[in-house]
Amino acid sequence: MTYNLINQVCTATDLIEGNFENSFHVKDILLDNDFGLGTFNHLNGEMIIYDGKIYRSKYNGEIEEILHDRSPFIIATKFKQEKPILVYDLNDEQIKNKIKLEINQKLIYAVKIEGLFSIVNLRSSAPIKKPYPNFTEILKESNNYKVVDIEGVIVGFYFPLSFEKISTSGFHFHFIDNKRKIGGHVVDFKIKKAQIFLDKKTHFNLSLPTLGS
Repeated sequence: MTYNLINQVCTATDLIEGNFENSFHVKDILLDNDFGLGTFNHLNGEMIIYDGKIYRSKYNGEIEEILHDRSPFIIATKFKQEKPILVYDLNDEQIKNKIKLEINQKLIYAVKIEGLFSIVNLRSSAPIKKPYPNFTEILKESNNYKVVDIEGVIVGFYFPLSFEKISTSGFHFHFIDNKRKIGGHVVDFKIKKAQIFLDKKTHFNLSLPTLGS
């Protein structure tokens, strides 16, 4: 397997502009990847790919493992774990700033943050129906919730500014707790104690959207 490769299904622009359905079978992403994030057709929850399994955080944040579904947007890779960076009592902005000091900001990185979180503010959505509303309206209807004093992992990526319309630039994080009970898209967070793992990626593969089976 190629550890330095990012595999992406569709672009962030496709998704934001209303491409909420695709023929891509989510199980196929596990052929070459064990780490990532995304969503499901009709924006039916948030996707977390971790340790070679695919999970959905439903509208209420509850986690379920997914074997059969389709997706309009996924970012995934084979995660190569290096020496961790230990952090204590930092919020999300402080974590992001610390990571930026450690990386080449012109490259892509898979980011894993494992540890004890004092708070994680999360978001997820229920499946939407046609005629689809615009993406801004969907975000307004999403469910926002929080978890406190919880052990878990943030799965995410950093993309440089040059990828702004492909994957959006900056950080994108999803969360899943160690008991596989709750998760979602990360709005913000604060950690008590955690390890940050950074995995630099130098190659990028993009699959364009297709509809139908």
